[in-house]
Amino acid sequence: FTGGGTEYGYGARAGSTSATYFYSIVNTSGGHEGGLYMSSGTISLQNVSDYRLKQNISTLTGAIDKVKALNPVRFKRNDHENAVMQDGFLAHEVQAVVPEAVVGEKDAVKADGSVDPQSMETASLIPVLTGALKEALAKIEVLETKVAALEAK
Repeated sequence: FTGGGTEYGYGARAGSTSATYFYSIVNTSGGHEGGLYMSSGTISLQNVSDYRLKQNISTLTGAIDKVKALNPVRFKRNDHENAVMQDGFLAHEVQAVVPEAVVGEKDAVKADGSVDPQSMETASLIPVLTGALKEALAKIEVLETKVAALEAK
């Protein structure tokens, strides 16, 4: 099936390569953008990430500051009868730190007055978390070297 706006169309594909597509998102040129995959009974959501399709590549810096600005919370959704406590984020807070992770506008409402909710893709936080971990490990390694030098005296 196909459809969508002016920039993207949607298509369903099936295959038997290393991963089996069962839903694939393609752009107007027919190029694959990502999709849901199933392999060995495991389902994953994937985005195209080939280096040949990227430009202006640079190392992520300042990731520790971004992580410090994130506010993980515990919550229970009020729109599901059997909701359970879970860990997560408030989309509008994440949008201020990692805007590409969030879709929608804070406090938006539909024409009928109901909530037009924001949504977020938490996997977009993984590069920030990985960058912060790498920055923290570099600091730890410097401190370990200094401690070893002091202990050697």
